[in-house]
Amino acid sequence: MKLTLKSLFSNIWVNLLLVLSFAAGFIGIFISGGYIDAFFADISSYKIGSGDDGIVFVSANEPVPLSDWKFGAGSGSVVCGAMYSDDISGESVYLAGVDGRFLETHRFAVIEGRFFTSEEALSEEDICVAEKAAGLSVGDVFAAADLKLRVVGVIGTNNLRGRIFLPYGTLMKSTRLRAAVSDYIIAADSAQTAEKAAAAALKSYSVTKSLTSREYFSSTLRGATAKMLTALLLGAASLLLNLLQIGNIVKFNAENRIREYGILISLGADRAEIARRLFAEYFAVMLLSQLILILCAPVFGRLLKDIISWQFGLACALIPLLLSAAEALFIAVIYSKKICSRKPVELLRRLERESGAEA
Repeated sequence: MKLTLKSLFSNIWVNLLLVLSFAAGFIGIFISGGYIDAFFADISSYKIGSGDDGIVFVSANEPVPLSDWKFGAGSGSVVCGAMYSDDISGESVYLAGVDGRFLETHRFAVIEGRFFTSEEALSEEDICVAEKAAGLSVGDVFAAADLKLRVVGVIGTNNLRGRIFLPYGTLMKSTRLRAAVSDYIIAADSAQTAEKAAAAALKSYSVTKSLTSREYFSSTLRGATAKMLTALLLGAASLLLNLLQIGNIVKFNAENRIREYGILISLGADRAEIARRLFAEYFAVMLLSQLILILCAPVFGRLLKDIISWQFGLACALIPLLLSAAEALFIAVIYSKKICSRKPVELLRRLERESGAEA
């Protein structure tokens, strides 16, 4: 450990370049991982894709009261969605107004507290249920527009946005939130029932778009795929440039430390010992790079949240950690092999020449 720290500080400028190089590469991979993580979370948020699952997505230019969704002889559930941005903090949250059949229809797992009762879901009480990703707990109270919502339950989903569910009537009683409602999700007992409910709303309100789950899934997939491919290209380019720069710096570092390695080899150190030293040193450099990454993550999240809609998930933390170990092992094996392939006599002669030149 002492030798590793000594090596780090004796080559401080070279190792600083290494830290910055690793950090730059990891940030690119971090962003790429965020895209991919959110892509898979978004497409699995709802049970969509068959077209015959009784789910229809509706966009409207005006709020539609719950009582105006008519399912005829069938039955169904309606969710209205509004994106709310706080004027002071700038934080955005997706609020979803739900009816009494929402939990029965979607069957989300309640991991803390409880979900609304059917009576509460049809009321205008200032209560809500949060997704785990929202970071709220039962009993928390937070302001959204002119509402003060009390959390009564937390549900576990794989959606990274941290949506907040509240009674349909509660969302609609807020003037600001009602004006922000733009999309509705109809989940009925059959595709025909859902499409009839959407068609009935189309006659009375300014409905701009109505899509079956298959159509919605296809359009979402096209946009998300383009984002994911962009992210993969960004991550690949970052990784390639990262490896090229790291290779040059490590090569320069190894050549300039031939005196240290030559002495070790002359004293009988084997390849395994040198490989262990190299691995310890470069893994320490990478851990410092990850520390920079962790410190920068909240900043990047705030800067990018208004441009792209994804959040950072677990993959973004695991990918750099695994790459750190892999790259450190690669460097240790390759450069210890190159160093140990030199004969001790050649290294001693080089040391003599360098000593003579210094004298």
